[in-house]
Parts: sequence; structure tokens; C-alpha cells
Amino acid sequence: MRSCNKGLFGSLFFLLIFSFRAGLSGVWSTPVDLSAAGADAAEPKAALNDAGQAVAVWVRGGVVQAATLSFGGSWSAAVDLSSQGDLSSEPQVALNASGQAVAVWTRISGANADILAATLVFGGSWTAPVSLTSLGTAVNSPRVAINASGQAAALWCKSDGSYFLVEAATLLFGGGWSAAEALSSTGGNASAPALAFNDAGQTAAVWIREDVVQARTSTFGGAWGSGANLSKKPAVSSTFLLMDPYGNVRASWRRAVGEKTAYEMGTLVFGGSWTAPIFLTSTERPMDYVRIAFNYSGGAVVVWNKAMWGNELIFALTYDYSAWSDLAVLSQPGQNAVGPLAALNNAGQTLALWLRSNGSHQILQAAAKPI
Repeated sequence: MRSCNKGLFGSLFFLLIFSFRAGLSGVWSTPVDLSAAGADAAEPKAALNDAGQAVAVWVRGGVVQAATLSFGGSWSAAVDLSSQGDLSSEPQVALNASGQAVAVWTRISGANADILAATLVFGGSWTAPVSLTSLGTAVNSPRVAINASGQAAALWCKSDGSYFLVEAATLLFGGGWSAAEALSSTGGNASAPALAFNDAGQTAAVWIREDVVQARTSTFGGAWGSGANLSKKPAVSSTFLLMDPYGNVRASWRRAVGEKTAYEMGTLVFGGSWTAPIFLTSTERPMDYVRIAFNYSGGAVVVWNKAMWGNELIFALTYDYSAWSDLAVLSQPGQNAVGPLAALNNAGQTLALWLRSNGSHQILQAAAKPI
């Protein structure tokens, strides 16, 4: 089966061992504030489609907020997705080529908790949130993905009273969410779920259970296949998952190797068996603060924060399918900027988000560029 990810994972390898080279680059836009002053913004996430539309979500004062962008245009005003009376956290967002978006987050209401979801047609208004789980025991780590047909899938971890299990639900855009289904086995805690979903409706999920990376796959609306153990012990973390249009899946994670750590990767041709993991990097300790995004064509962006000129600043490098850009400083000196993340579409448009202090509160900022 043909795969279009050869250049992509070559780029990931070079990213992870940090062999950066100078090259050509576009120009990053001037940073703009997405959140309002007066309270801290936190937990930003973003999605960017191939049409250059973007959606960002974050938490401010316990409320999940969102804003949208047409690439090269202006960000919309922030809107509230969750209620002021709830304590909401862990927002995630996914966006397809048609401008359909799905956001999920964790809500704590009194002694109870659940996972909420809202949808958006780009340029329209967000729907009222609906609950994907019963309002009761502890939940965390929601994840969401959407494909070109408007099919969506969500994952999260939920306590059964003794252990945290990974659960999943699916959505046909404009319809209702399916009932939640447990993917991981009871008898051990599951955490760090990751989700991938392609336009053919093929779905892959990974998580960590009892210090082992596990995985299951399904087709949209179909039964989930039997689980597979992907990694060895000990100390696995930082799961990442990508699926191409042909159903080829790549899962990566960090694992302790002696006193050092390295990234490993397992692969799957959809419907087949997972390969034995291979090392993506040498056993050198990776830089934990780096955030990476890449696309099917082999373009990549990496962002991080580092102390310079008396403050923490946001830095970025992009890869234009042949060479690395010159180093760019995205945030302005004068106040600390932290927590960067990046999104990259298959048209080579890049979006970076970070939190920068205004002296009193953390403000969410954004910049964009073509690579």
C-alpha cells in the first residue's frame, strides 16, 4: 500500500535530533492578542485546515473560549463555549477542510465531572455544548478529530471507580454523539490518549496503560478491533499519533532507555499488524519544551521558549520541504512568554500560539506565516 509520509517522518527524525540548517522562510505576522486583559489565559490549543482557516481555544477564568481566523485575515472576537458557573479545562479542537469544527473539554460542576462538546460551521455560531459522558465520576484528557465528511471522534479518560479507562464516541456532523465505549481494559489505569482519523473514516487510538503504549483501530461506526501492546517498559510518555489518507498509522512515544530517554515509533497498515517499535532518535535526552507540527508533504514547524534578554521568549523554525528557515523570535521582549504550540496545514501555512504576560495576567497571543 502506498504511503505519502516518507518525507514527513524524515522531517520528524531531523526535528527530534535537532539538526537544524539555515534556509529560506516566509515572514511571521505581528503577534496579536486573542484573549482579553483582566484574567489569565491558559491551556491554548489550535487547529488549521488547508484552506487557511484556523480555530483557537483556551481557558480564561474557568471558561473555555474560542476565536477563528481566515489565513491572512483578522481573528474574530473571543466567544464563550462553556458556562460561567462551571469550572472548565483541557480544551481541544479539530477543524476540517470545509470549516466544520469540533471542540471538547472537561467540565467540573460541584463534585461531578463530564466531557462536553460543541460544533461550529466556520463563519457561523458555536452550538450549545452537549455532554459525552454522564455527569459523575472523574474524567480527564479529552481528544478530538474530524474528517472531510464531517465525521468526528472523541477520546477521554474516565474513572470506573477504581481505574481510569479510555472511552470513545463518534459524531456525524449535525447529528448526535454515539454512546461512550470503553477501549482500554479495567484493572489498570490508562492515560495520555491520542487520536487520529482520516477521510475514509478509519480511526486509530493509542494510550498508556500500566506503563505500556496500547492501541486499537476501527472504521467509523464500526466495532473497535482488538488491542495491541506497542511499547516496552519503563517510563513511557508523550504519545503522538498520525494517520495518512491511505490508513497508514504512525504512533510515537518517549521511553526511558537506561538513564536517558528516546523517541520510539510503531507503524501500522490499516487492517494489518503493528510493527515492532524502532528508535526515531538516539538515546540522548530530548528537549522537553519543544512543540512540533508537520504535514503530509514533509513541511514542519518547531517552536519553543527560552530565556534571552532577561525574559522567556518564543522561538520558531520552519522546514520548507528542503531546508530549515532562519531562526525567528515570535514574542516581544519585556515580559515572559511561555507554553508555545504550533499548527501546520498541507498548504504550508503555519500558526503559532503562546502565553505572554502583560505584567498582571497571561494573554494568549498568535502569529502566522507561510513556510
